[in-house]
Amino acid sequence: MIGCFPFNTSWKKSDFYRKERLGKGGFGAVWLMEEKSTSLLVAVKEMDYYTEKEKKMVTSEITIMKNIYSKVQQSTSSSFIHVVQPLGFFLNEEEDKAFLVLEYCQKGDLRKYIENMKLSGTEISEQKCNQIIGELASTLKQLHSIGIIHSDLKPDNVLLTSEFKVKLADFGIARQLQFGREYITAQGVFIKVQKCYEITVKRNKMKIVP
Repeated sequence: MIGCFPFNTSWKKSDFYRKERLGKGGFGAVWLMEEKSTSLLVAVKEMDYYTEKEKKMVTSEITIMKNIYSKVQQSTSSSFIHVVQPLGFFLNEEEDKAFLVLEYCQKGDLRKYIENMKLSGTEISEQKCNQIIGELASTLKQLHSIGIIHSDLKPDNVLLTSEFKVKLADFGIARQLQFGREYITAQGVFIKVQKCYEITVKRNKMKIVP
């Protein structure tokens, strides 16, 4: 964890060295970059920023990331935050691109970790499996304790730090649950989110009550 790093909106593209591409999806690409003045390695999510829809999506994701990280940080007594820390944001209007600067997790995502284990013919030990599952449980506990549902939990969005700690990324479709609202669930599973939220299920609808 980087700690109390202020969210920086004064960066520009020339402040970074581009080192390698970490991933690519429908949103754009994620790059490993080095901040020139500090030599800090960061993950930079490059997104299209041309249409009003694209601008709205970028603004929404940045707001969600900042709010979620801040809320988890304030609500947990743990010294470790299981959410990737947003570090800054800048635009390159000449290229119609937006860049979200994020904490870099050195061991990559869980999908790549599993694929690399398969390629090397190595089995993931029971101890390592238990560790990953335990870390994921801690991650979801931190989020659910403040009424946040990630909504896109998959190996690609589970990142691993150099100490093999789990961090969740990509909160583009995360939901902040609200009292009194109804939510549709495909399975109709009863869920209780910590002490301040209780979700009741009736005919595949979830309703949150205080």
